Amino acid sequence: MSQRSKLRCSVTDSAIESAEGAITFARLEELRVSPVRGNFDAAHLKEVHRRIFQDLPHHGPGEFRPETAGYVKARRLEATGERHHVRYAPRKWIDERLDATLAGVQGGKALRGLDPDAFAKRMAKLYGDLDFLHPFREGNSRTLRAFTSQLTQEAGYTLDWTWSGADAQSRDQLYKARDMEVTRRAFPGLDQARAGSTENRAEYEAYVFVLARYRDSPELKTLVRDATYREQDLKAASTFRALADAEGFAAPSNVPRLQAAVAEHSGLAAAFAVMRQAELFAREKFADGSQREAFFVGVRERIAKDISRGKEIVEPVRDVDKQRER
Repeated sequence: MSQRSKLRCSVTDSAIESAEGAITFARLEELRVSPVRGNFDAAHLKEVHRRIFQDLPHHGPGEFRPETAGYVKARRLEATGERHHVRYAPRKWIDERLDATLAGVQGGKALRGLDPDAFAKRMAKLYGDLDFLHPFREGNSRTLRAFTSQLTQEAGYTLDWTWSGADAQSRDQLYKARDMEVTRRAFPGLDQARAGSTENRAEYEAYVFVLARYRDSPELKTLVRDATYREQDLKAASTFRALADAEGFAAPSNVPRLQAAVAEHSGLAAAFAVMRQAELFAREKFADGSQREAFFVGVRERIAKDISRGKEIVEPVRDVDKQRER
């Protein structure tokens, strides 16, 4: 094939990908507004896929991938150009294990009431199990993100996957975390010693080019935890921002509003105490009003982010408490 023909094919492929991306994006928006009604079982997952790819019959909307001797994907990371292979489950495992994998979450009931850390760990395991099974020939990532987002809402959480498409680095970060989870399932117990003595090239490459190469990258459970929010925490963070919006927020005239906020969200007591300390520190440290405001806003936003993610805010130790400790 000539260089011109190769370029023409590349441009054509890119145009097709862009067109298909626009179509599936629109279908994903429809799903967000009008999600699939089901029991979060295999039929539910297939319907999510069908809805996303209903305009693209060559991707087998709502159909599991066909029988093949093996299923391996060549991954090329966008930002670094690094390459590796990802080995997914045999086709028959989809029929044998998918139902049991989804039954474990009991339609979302098994996830309710979990604290954010436990929830993220459980959700990351489910995502890894489903990704390893890789039920569809195309669009597993989009389908799993839509499916898990809806599942988390059923459990009282919000799982925001939008960060993962922000740029090449973010996309690569998620790919690396997912591929490590899939590789661990494809080669259970694989470590350096086994990789050094194996005669299985696929096993050796799985360790060297995935598990060892990306061992310092964030785990999937960490990425899920960072993107997971509870409705009550988001509401508390919004309330906090509205009240801690300027210096002097703890003035006597604002006390009734602060007390009402604490009555509704008990964790805000410590947050307001920290802001009060920040205000006093800024007045003492910065003579310039704009510097005080910048410091105050910075502290406020860090606290609001922690509140939105369900982190406990530790109230600062007061001088009287320090004296008692002595």
